[in-house]
Amino acid sequence: MNLSDWRKLLIKLSYALWVCLKIILLLVITLEALSFALMALQNYVLYGSVFSHVPVRYDPETLFLMVDSNPPSDYNRVSADPKLNRIVWMFGGSTVRCNAHWNRNNTLPALVAKFLNDKAAPNHFTVINFGENGFNSILESKYLQKTFAEKREVPDVVVFYDGANDCFQFVEHRQPDGHIGYRRLKGFVESYRMGWFGVFKPINAAIYASYTNEFIDRIRMLRDPVKHDSPTLEKMAELAVSRYDHLAKVTHCYNAEFVLIWQPMPWVERCKAGKRVQQAERTTFMDIAKFPDLKESVTTTYDKLESTLWDKPYFVSFRNALCKRSEGLFRPDGIHLNDQGNELMASVIGKLLIKKFPHRICPKKIEY
Repeated sequence: MNLSDWRKLLIKLSYALWVCLKIILLLVITLEALSFALMALQNYVLYGSVFSHVPVRYDPETLFLMVDSNPPSDYNRVSADPKLNRIVWMFGGSTVRCNAHWNRNNTLPALVAKFLNDKAAPNHFTVINFGENGFNSILESKYLQKTFAEKREVPDVVVFYDGANDCFQFVEHRQPDGHIGYRRLKGFVESYRMGWFGVFKPINAAIYASYTNEFIDRIRMLRDPVKHDSPTLEKMAELAVSRYDHLAKVTHCYNAEFVLIWQPMPWVERCKAGKRVQQAERTTFMDIAKFPDLKESVTTTYDKLESTLWDKPYFVSFRNALCKRSEGLFRPDGIHLNDQGNELMASVIGKLLIKKFPHRICPKKIEY
């Protein structure tokens, strides 16, 4: 072959390579767009929006917080006599914040305040809503320490209402320290060292945090059950207990009480609500029975955390607290409560606080 022939061959190879690269790029973009569309559809079905959460703002201590954190409540009461005032802080995810069906007076903390102010007179109660969408115990622990450092008035009782996010986020990420935004944050921080492609940090971080990878995680949630003897699950439970023990100690240092409530969910109930109730809580898109592997994974994770925490003095499990419900109390995702559910659960929590901390909450015995 002469020089001219080599040049022609090189041009053909270059053109073929360019065509291949364009096809690969088109396939990647198509896959990412399809994954985004599927994730957006899922979010719309579950949350009524293409995004799973409301806008957030960066916070150096908690990673991020909702734009409109700590929604106020009209049910809070403050007495002119400081000795009669009681403050309760409630931490949790969107089940505490309740933004999916926003009404500041129908949130769980607001209704707990209403119950306590109705039932535990003459004390006056302010229940502050520290619920943040997607927060699990990892992010809540940072938030509690931030709050203690910044608030002048310390609480009488700190309530953590947990379970769902710790379970679902472990099932999704399969990491002992997984949390909402785990992939995006990890990818941004570690992208230089995540492989040979790390020299292109923004691209590497984008690939790691892509909708495609997120969609693959969601598929694994549905098809790859968590094993009971998983070392990663064991490590996650160990870290969670250490975290809650630390939070209890920190809270007691401020002369406040700490209680961890493990929330109820149809995903993990050991009883069956009536058929009419099940039908009321079911939609075409979210029937728990249609996702047996996901149910198994969530139940396995919930069981592990519950059994590890069971003997802790601050731990209370409400796993089956709503088994006898006579009407639908859960929203289609099987996690969030509707307005009637929030009202009932608020009364359950209020009674628990009166019974567990009578010296803090109520100056007299109350009969129900």
